[in-house]
Amino acid sequence: MKLITDWNVFKKNVSELIVEGNEIVQNFDTNKNYEEQKEYISIWHTKILNEFESSFEPNINELSSEIKNAFREQNNTYNTPQNQYNRKFNFPKDKEQENRENNISFKNKLESLLKYLSFYLKFLSASDSIIYPELIELNNRDNYSTENVLNLILEKLYILYDTNYISINSILNANGIKLSRHGEERELTKVLEKKGLINVMSARDVSAQLTIQGKMYVEEKQKTSKSNYEKIDDNQLEFEKTIDQILLKLEKLGYGQQIIFEEIEELKDLHSKLNKKNFGQVLKGKLIDLALSKAIENDTISYIYNKITDEILKLP
Repeated sequence: MKLITDWNVFKKNVSELIVEGNEIVQNFDTNKNYEEQKEYISIWHTKILNEFESSFEPNINELSSEIKNAFREQNNTYNTPQNQYNRKFNFPKDKEQENRENNISFKNKLESLLKYLSFYLKFLSASDSIIYPELIELNNRDNYSTENVLNLILEKLYILYDTNYISINSILNANGIKLSRHGEERELTKVLEKKGLINVMSARDVSAQLTIQGKMYVEEKQKTSKSNYEKIDDNQLEFEKTIDQILLKLEKLGYGQQIIFEEIEELKDLHSKLNKKNFGQVLKGKLIDLALSKAIENDTISYIYNKITDEILKLP
């Protein structure tokens, strides 16, 4: 499964639809005509489904399928034959009661779908191979050491930090990590659990959440991590082409502010005057300033940094 539209555009569209869905929940009236209310919500549901189907390849995937079936009618069991010695009689309901019960059931399904959508959006933000497939090619995660894999698990659980337990297999698959043998994810989580960095929940699938100790560990590691700027292109013409590509992407994303374009354009001149280390430090400072000012979203800033340095920027 791969995102084929820009991540920032997709995230913005889905976030707006989630806001619209929450407004529908707030204004939901269980006494209104069920069929009319159902038709109105179906329009919103179709927009959500279209967004997921048109944004991913393949368009029919586990996310779009779950969204499509969110309002599926349950089988009616009222007329199911019962054991003759334990027969249950279901008496007809009046129309108002039936209408209200249908509305309540529909509202519950809508609220569940909105929770799933919020989770999907958060999970996708930690899924490099889905939203940034080109990043996986650059970093070639087939060659990750065991330590690299353990650190990746912690970094992604940090992004997903909340009360939920997250499938470790899902995290690894969504980030281009292929395990060598069956059950290896359980061994990996045991290593982290023994260190007190994660809590683990095991069933058919092993899931985990970051502990406070694990959260502190990741934050400390991010503070002390050193950047390597050796992969910054030496060739001035090629570097300027990269900057032009970045500016084109910013324009497509709707970042039309002159000051942002001037900041990025200035990098061309700085590249020709500074060594790689000094240039990388200036670049990092500029991007962090843009992040703190909220002039550009963090995902876009991370894209710019990775495009120039082939590294991942840890934002505050």
